[in-house]
This record gives sequence, structure tokens and C-alpha cells, in this order.
Amino acid sequence: MKLPHKVSQWLNTIPTFKFLFLLAVFLLLYAVAAQSFLAFKQKDYKDTQSSQLIDFIIKSGDQQLKPLLASNRYEDIPEVIASLLTYQQLQSLAVYEANGNLIDKAVAKPAVTAQTLLPKVSNLSIKEQETAYVIYQFTTPNGQLFANHHWLYYLSGMVWLLAALTLLLKIKPNRASKPVVAALEPRVSYRAELKQLLKRSQQQPQSSNLLIIHANWELYNKKPKQILLSLFNKWTAHNKSSLVSFENDLLIFALPEELSLENFKKIQILESCLMQLDFNPTLLINNLKFENAVYQHFFSIVEPGLWIEASEDYLQTLSDIIKTDIEIEVEDFGEFHLLRIDALTADDAMAIERQTRFLLQ
Repeated sequence: MKLPHKVSQWLNTIPTFKFLFLLAVFLLLYAVAAQSFLAFKQKDYKDTQSSQLIDFIIKSGDQQLKPLLASNRYEDIPEVIASLLTYQQLQSLAVYEANGNLIDKAVAKPAVTAQTLLPKVSNLSIKEQETAYVIYQFTTPNGQLFANHHWLYYLSGMVWLLAALTLLLKIKPNRASKPVVAALEPRVSYRAELKQLLKRSQQQPQSSNLLIIHANWELYNKKPKQILLSLFNKWTAHNKSSLVSFENDLLIFALPEELSLENFKKIQILESCLMQLDFNPTLLINNLKFENAVYQHFFSIVEPGLWIEASEDYLQTLSDIIKTDIEIEVEDFGEFHLLRIDALTADDAMAIERQTRFLLQ
């Protein structure tokens, strides 16, 4: 059975130890309540059984004694009494005449204290005339006869033990992780990150291949600058790239002179990082160096993603990874294609996600 969404959310917010602790308390209270209920039901059942047996013994005794009293066969009364005393609940039995004279009496076992005996008197009438009466002494049901249902507490005890183990396991990793946290290298400062990025830009040779990124850079003012700067610094260092300029909302990086499918994967990693930071970027790999107005026109007609400016000869090389193909013409440059590419395989997508986490650490 599926739990309601709000109940499921509430359960997910409860720490494991607290959940187990509350469950153990609930099971303990349930066990106490169930124990009391079962004890009451068992005692009530035994009382009912005992009452029915007493009524049966009295009725049987009266039916056997009445004919003997009517025919004055008093010598057979001890035999009837002896047979009745075979019932464990019957402690003693005494038969008296109507005037109180004792006819016969017998005790089944050593005398029991008066508090444990339940007396019953039965009047015997013959021809509508009271002839005799019989006093039966019964033992009362023992309050200790009904069983204790200790098994109800076992489950609660197991959950208490599980809660204790969970708490111990939670404490040990926390203690073990303290030295690791202390050993982590401090994050490079903002000034040092900027210095490294600019130094790399000055040292890298000129390249005809450019990566032009259009994004909602206004988010840059709302996010810590350190994260974005650290991302660019790590990515350019690992991909032999450098920062060229950042103006008119276009961020431009120089790429290696020779591009391959492996380079495209690395650029997709940068795209994934910017997506994680909510920039929703559009990236263009270009080597024709258009004017800014042309770039702005490109970014106004294409959707976010990774695009490559390519000639007809390049289409065959990229045929396996093309997702969208837009044919476009620019004055002084002629016709060419804008190609959108996607993750190459499922393994590539997993590798991109893994590298994204690394760069954003």
C-alpha cells in the first residue's frame, strides 16, 4: 500500500535513530496493552468455564442424591459423594436433613483456607417438600493460572537494540571523519584563482578555434564569484584552453588548434557545470571570428546547448553526434552549418556527470 505523499515526506525527515526509538516505545506500550487485554480475556474465559463446571457438578450431585434420599438408602450416599469428589474443583461435600442433622460428609483433600473456598448450597425437595440440603465447597480459580505473554516484549526489545546499534554506528563515522576534514586542503583564494586564469591566458598561443558562451550572466552577481572563477580556472587548466575576453555578455575561450571528439566531451563537461549553476548556457565552437552582432544573432535563433560552426566537409565527420542541423549564410563568409551535438553514449554521459562533480567541488 502506497503512503500519502505528505506522510511519506514526514517519515523521510525523521532521523533513523529517532524513528527506531519511537517505534520501540510504541511497541512497548502496545505489548503492555495487549498483555493486559489477553490476561483479562483469559481470566474471563476461565471464570466462565469454572462457573459452568460448578453448575454441572451441583446438578449431577442433586440428581444422584435425590433418589437415595427419597428411598432412605443412606448407606449408598458415601459412594455418590466419593464419585463427585473426583472433580478437582470440588473440595468438600456435606449432606444434611432439613432439620440440620448431618447425613454424611467428605473432604477431597487437606483443608484449604476459607478465603480460597466458594460455598454453594442446594436444597433438595421431594414431592414438593424440602427433605434435605447439600453444601458444596469449591476451590476458586487461581489468579496465577493464566500465562504471561512475554513474547509480546521481544519485538520491542529487538527494536531497542537496533536503535542502539544505529546510534553507535552513527557516532563512530562522525568521530572517524574529523581528522579527514581537518586534513583537507584550504580552497585557493579568489585573488589567486584570478591570477592563475589571467597568467594562463597570457601564456597560451593564439588559436583559430574559439568557444563562445552566451548565458544569463546576471546570475553571476547573485552567486559567489569564487565558484565560477574556480570552475573556469580548473577547466582551462585541464583542457589546454585560455580566457580570451568577456564583453557584451559573451565569454570567449581559446581552444586547442586541433579539435577531436574528446575535445567536444570536455566542452560538454563545462556546459554541464554551468547548467548545475543555473546559467542555462548556449555554447558555440567557431573559427571564423564574426563580429559581435553576428554572434548575438546566432544566439537569438538557437536554443541552449552546444553548437559547432561547420562547413560541408565537416558534416560527415560529425554525423554520429549531430542532434540539430541549421543551414545559415553570412555575408563575406558564405554558407555554413550550425550543428548541435549531444552526449555521445550513456557511458559518456556518466563520465560527464562525474567530471562535473569534480570541477564544482
